[in-house]
Amino acid sequence: LQHYTAGGILENLVCVNSQNDGLYEAPAIIGTVVHNIQINYSSHNFERTFKNNWDYLAGVVISDGGFYSGNDFMDVTTAKLHAQVAGGECDKRLGNSRLRINILGCPGWSD
Repeated sequence: LQHYTAGGILENLVCVNSQNDGLYEAPAIIGTVVHNIQINYSSHNFERTFKNNWDYLAGVVISDGGFYSGNDFMDVTTAKLHAQVAGGECDKRLGNSRLRINILGCPGWSD
């Protein structure tokens, strides 16, 4: 969680690790104004999901009894994949091929 100081500098309030499924809880003191949530993971890029309607620019004020769910982000990092399916000594094309791509650690995800 990050907020702007009186001098206009964005500073970290608290840093937490997410669980393996991506869920996280961040403790915040009542009265804190959250201006940003910064996500860091292995040089990946993250964007807010369509469900995340929080107005961080205006600031989210933490109040007594408040529940602040829906701070959802999506990993939008991409990588290039080059594949060639050929065989034999002449490196001849073997016809049309299909690739199935899986991500380790994400059971059930494939493309």
